[in-house]
Amino acid sequence: MPYATTSDGCRLYYEIKGKADGQALFVNYPWADAFAEFGVGGADHQRNINRAFIERLGEHFKIVLFDYPRGVGKSDRNSEDLTAETVASDYLVVADAAGVDRFVALGYSWSANAVLQVAIRTDRCAGVAIGGWPPLSGPYEELLEFMVKWNDGLSARFLKVITRNSIVRRLIPSKKLMVFRNLTNMLDSITNYYKSLVGKWDEEKEIAKLTGPRITYFGSDDIGEPDMKLVIPLAENNRKRRSDLERLGWRVVELPGYDHTSLAKAPSGIDDIGTLLLNELKAYQW
Repeated sequence: MPYATTSDGCRLYYEIKGKADGQALFVNYPWADAFAEFGVGGADHQRNINRAFIERLGEHFKIVLFDYPRGVGKSDRNSEDLTAETVASDYLVVADAAGVDRFVALGYSWSANAVLQVAIRTDRCAGVAIGGWPPLSGPYEELLEFMVKWNDGLSARFLKVITRNSIVRRLIPSKKLMVFRNLTNMLDSITNYYKSLVGKWDEEKEIAKLTGPRITYFGSDDIGEPDMKLVIPLAENNRKRRSDLERLGWRVVELPGYDHTSLAKAPSGIDDIGTLLLNELKAYQW
């Protein structure tokens, strides 16, 4: 199996799909197989939807699909080491292993703001196409507060007991244990990532420097994840900064009728994302 190994020894699992001589797109959360268990219609159903999305993009681009953040799927744990700097260096390690020079990074929700950190740190990231996260007025502080509270709560403590106690692990079916492990590690990774970022970068200044394809899209009804008690006006934040983003050269697209989850995981939402990306990216060379 193909792995890219970071300077601190973390192995990141990746696959190369699609058009072998095509321009490279980097894809991970939420469309890698490791995240199918978090889908809206069961793991197999979500996995098939995600794979169809990747195959559609792969008809036109080389797809580098990898399990990320650290500790998710077949990628090594080391999630306590995840920072904004680590994210950028991890992407380049995967790019080197995959034989890719420049790439456009796709992202949604957490991975959307993560690829912004990649793009501001290296010109090998030739552009971004992101959804479910406003490139300006991103709610970083709110997400850090939520993640810290969640990790201190009973649900997180329960998951950590299940996944880290050798005796308890023997009692849990292996597939279910993998779901719990992915969720626990992802939440740990993201918490540490936000801690490394909040109050330590100038969003307005850094986003203004980006060049190349800059595409951002959002569902008209996106208020975060209310089922998880995470209510954030993501759609409204995008609308408020739309004119600012367009002045900076961004393509801003509002997709009606979708909330945060349905846009990224429902068949019609993923189909609309695919159509948007293919239409917008075909004009660029990188």
